[in-house]
Amino acid sequence: MSSDNSKTAQLKDRPNVIGNAYTGLQLATSTASGRQYRYLTGSAFAVAPAGTYGNMHRDAYYGPNFRTVDVSLFKRTPLTEKIMSEFRAEIFNVFNLNNFANPTVSNISSGTFGLITQTRNGSGAPGLGYGEPFNVQFAFKISF
Repeated sequence: MSSDNSKTAQLKDRPNVIGNAYTGLQLATSTASGRQYRYLTGSAFAVAPAGTYGNMHRDAYYGPNFRTVDVSLFKRTPLTEKIMSEFRAEIFNVFNLNNFANPTVSNISSGTFGLITQTRNGSGAPGLGYGEPFNVQFAFKISF
């Protein structure tokens, strides 16, 4: 939380947990441009009273799982005594599993609290794109 209910001036207070926060991946909204999923519910938390820290401990909740299966196939073929060829096929995220980013958790009273609005590694997967989707690449190499 970004409030200072504990009066320590650190702005690192935690809320009180009053219920089960996990909702699973429930579809919240669906439009032509994308979908949003509800992962946590803000009604499971309450602002701690003034002068207290709140009862939620550090790292109490985890984001969605990251799952992927990658496969590589190699075929090495000698062309001559000194020249070798290699054909390679690499398949990333074979089963095209969804890998969601962490939910928004900045304000427990916000309507967007606990919503997942994007996939993981949006800009951190160069060449593969958002959320590490199913992707196939081929390579051919000659060594001499």
